[in-house]
Amino acid sequence: GLTLTGTAAGNYTLTQPSGLTANITKVGVTITSGITANNKPYDGTTTATISSNNVILSGVLGGDTANVSLVTNGYVANFTSASAGNGIGVTVSGLTLTGTAAGNYSLSQPGGLSANITPKALTIGSAMPSPVITSIFLTNGVVTINWSSVTGGIYRVQYNNTLNGGGWTDLSPDVTATNSTARQTDAVGNALQRFYRIKMLNAGLTANDKVYDGTTTATLSSNSVILVGVVNGDSVSLVTNGYSANFATPNPGTSIPVSVSGLTLSGTGAGNYALVQPTGLTANITGKVITILSVPPPVITSIRLTNGVVSLTWSSVTGGIYRVQYLNNLNGGSWNDLSPDVTATGLLATQTDAVGGATQRFYRVKVLNSGIIANNKVYDGTTVATIASNNVTLLGLLAGDMVGLSTNGYIANFATPNVGTAITVTVSGLTLTGTNAADYTLAPLAGLTANTTPATLTVSAVNNSKTYGLPNPPLTASYSGLVNGEGPGVLIGTPGLSTSATVNSPPGPYDITVGAGTLSAANYVFNFINGTLTVVATPQLSGIFLSGNQLAFTWSTIASETYQLEYKDNLAAPSWTLIPGPIPGTGGPIIVTNNVGASPQRFFRLVINNP
Repeated sequence: GLTLTGTAAGNYTLTQPSGLTANITKVGVTITSGITANNKPYDGTTTATISSNNVILSGVLGGDTANVSLVTNGYVANFTSASAGNGIGVTVSGLTLTGTAAGNYSLSQPGGLSANITPKALTIGSAMPSPVITSIFLTNGVVTINWSSVTGGIYRVQYNNTLNGGGWTDLSPDVTATNSTARQTDAVGNALQRFYRIKMLNAGLTANDKVYDGTTTATLSSNSVILVGVVNGDSVSLVTNGYSANFATPNPGTSIPVSVSGLTLSGTGAGNYALVQPTGLTANITGKVITILSVPPPVITSIRLTNGVVSLTWSSVTGGIYRVQYLNNLNGGSWNDLSPDVTATGLLATQTDAVGGATQRFYRVKVLNSGIIANNKVYDGTTVATIASNNVTLLGLLAGDMVGLSTNGYIANFATPNVGTAITVTVSGLTLTGTNAADYTLAPLAGLTANTTPATLTVSAVNNSKTYGLPNPPLTASYSGLVNGEGPGVLIGTPGLSTSATVNSPPGPYDITVGAGTLSAANYVFNFINGTLTVVATPQLSGIFLSGNQLAFTWSTIASETYQLEYKDNLAAPSWTLIPGPIPGTGGPIIVTNNVGASPQRFFRLVINNP
C-alpha cells in the first residue's frame, strides 16, 4: 500500500519494503474492585491476607474479557506495621493473570489497601493447686519423687535430712510441668533418711479468703502470674493496681465465686494485647468472730465535791453500761437513778451529780449489761457449773446485723470439783440466733471464774444406852450430807465425843457432846448435833410364863449389851448353867425359853455379859 508520486512516478514500480520489525507491548491492567485486606489479631508479624470477591480488571480489551482473570495463588501481603492498630496500610505482591489472552496484559499490583490489627486476647494462667507427692522410691542410691502437677506449673523440690531443725535445701533445677504428673530425682548416696517437700513457684492469680464484713468486696494475690498467649519476645506483664473483685455473696461459705474486673497490662508490647479478665476464681468467707462482753462489778475509785457538783469515777470496761444511783438517807427509801446511763469507753467511767445544798448523799453504781457470769455453788463433788446472763453485749457485730445469744443447751464446768475461790469455768454450747447468725462465729468465753463453797456435813452423836453399873459404851457419830456418793473416807481424823455419864451414874439421860476433835475435810464444813446416852437400871425379868415343862422369860434389853440367862437346880451347886448362850440385846424386849424337865425346882438369874 505504499505508492509513488511525482511527474515521473509513472516510470517506476515500487517494491514494498521488507525486513521491518516492531514491538507490541502488553496492555496495562489494574484492579478497580474486589480485593480487600483482611483484619487480623496481633501475632507479632506483618503478614497479611487478602480476600477476593467479584474482582473487576480495568484495561482488558472487550474481546479478551472472557480470556483474562486474576490468580491470587502465591501472593504476598504485608502490613506496614506489626503493631495493633486501625487502618494500617497493606502492600500486596505476587497477584497474576490467567487465561488465553493473559499474556497480552500487564497487571499492576493493587495499592491503597488497609486493614486492622486487633489486640490479641491474653488470658491469665489458672491458679496452680498445691502439689501432692504421689510416690517416692529409692533405686541404687537415687530417689525418684513424683507429684501431681499442672502443665506450665513451676515446681521446686526441697529436702531436709532431719525434721528437728535446719533449713530446707533446694534440688536443682526447678521443674516446669508438661502434664498432670511431674518428676525429679535426687542422688542421696548413703544418706540414712531424707524428707522432701514441693513448693509451687507460680501459683498465679488467686482470690483471697476473708472474714465476713457484710460486703462482697474481694482481694486478689498474685505469684509469678503466667499470661497465656504472649508472642515470644514481647514484653507484657500484669498490672493489679486498680482492679475490682467481688464475691458472689457477702455471706460466709466455701468456694464462693469471685468476679474480677480492671486488671490491665503493662510493658512495651501491652498495646498489642487485650486482657481477658480471669474467671473461675473462688475463695472462702469465714464467719466474723464476735465476743461476749463481760462486765465485772464496778468499784468506785473517787468521789469529789466541787461547787455543789459531785463527780464520781469508777472502774469500767469499754462497752459496759452503768447506772449511778443515789440515796440521801441509808435508813430507808428507794434509790434514785442519775440520768443518763453511762456507756464506758475505757478503764474508768465518770458521772456528775448537782447536789446543791444536800447535806449528805450516798451512791452506788449498777451494771446494766454484765453479760455472762459463772454462778457460785456449794460443793457437790462434780465440776458442773451454771451461768447467768444479763443484757449480753456482743462485740464485733456489724451495724444493722441481727444477732442474739442463746444459752439453751450450754455446758459449763469448773476446772476442779473442789472448794476454792475464783476457779476457772469453761463454757461450751452457747449459740447465736437471728437473721445474721450464720455470718458470725462466737469466740469461746474466757476469764470466767466462780467460787465453790464447802458443803455442810452434819455430824451427829449416835444416841446410845447402857445399864447402870457398867462402863460407858463406845461413843460414835453418824454423818449426813456427803455428796456425789462420797463416804466417810473423804474425812480426815475423828470427831471429839464425850459424856458426863460414868459407871456409877444413876439411871437417866446424859448428853453426848460432839465437836471437831481431829476431824477435817477439804470440801465440807461441819454442823454438830449432840446425842443422848441413856443409863437404865439393872434389867429385871418382866415376865415369866410356864407352859407344861417350858418356862418363857421376858426382859428389856439394850442393843449395845449382851445378856446371859443362867440356872441352878440347887443353890448350893458350885456353878450356874448357861441357857442357851450369850444373847445380844436388841434395844427392846426379848423372850428366852427353858425346858425344866422333871426338876422339882430351878433357880434362874439374868446376867449382863459385858467385859
